[in-house]
Amino acid sequence: MALWVLIVCIVVFLAVHLIPMNPSLRAAVAGKIGERPYMAIFSLLSLAGFFGGIVIYRSVDHIALWPSPPEARWVTMVLMFLSFVFFAAAKGAPWINRIVRHPMLWGMGLFGAAHLISNGEVPGVVLFGGLALFGFGWQILTDRRDAVADPEAWAEIQRTTSNIPFAKWSALGDGAPRVTLCPLLAGLVLFALFVWFHPTLFGMPVIQP
Repeated sequence: MALWVLIVCIVVFLAVHLIPMNPSLRAAVAGKIGERPYMAIFSLLSLAGFFGGIVIYRSVDHIALWPSPPEARWVTMVLMFLSFVFFAAAKGAPWINRIVRHPMLWGMGLFGAAHLISNGEVPGVVLFGGLALFGFGWQILTDRRDAVADPEAWAEIQRTTSNIPFAKWSALGDGAPRVTLCPLLAGLVLFALFVWFHPTLFGMPVIQP
């Protein structure tokens, strides 16, 4: 039963985020119920799906699908650090777009992929596989939406940014935003808090003796 609840949570999270990928559908829904109610419902369902999935994850029987050797934890930690850097730099750090076009989605994708490496069991595939799918898959959907919504603006975005890391690093030439340390430091702080509180919040230490 708990597994089905977890599946429902992830499906709700993904389904809700499909609506803004279709501007006409979003406009129709927002026009019918109002912009503020739409945003409130969207946020509520997104948070319920995301945090509900994380909470119920601990209650699901963990049936192993593949082994997760201790060495894999270090790969997970590196990906999680990068994930937090993308999260921290997604707003207010234009230089991050020299690396990837959608830093927030990259952060979510790395978050899911990192946990998949160390959680090779059924609920892990559902939860973290769903988050990885959202992070990486929605980049394609977002690009398609933006290309249709404003082809001219999209042409410039496509010229100067890429979903492939560092592919357009020098596209803006001398006018490119300079790299700043604040997002890196913020990502490091978030990562340190994640490591520190992980045993309390999720019942398992990140670093094991």
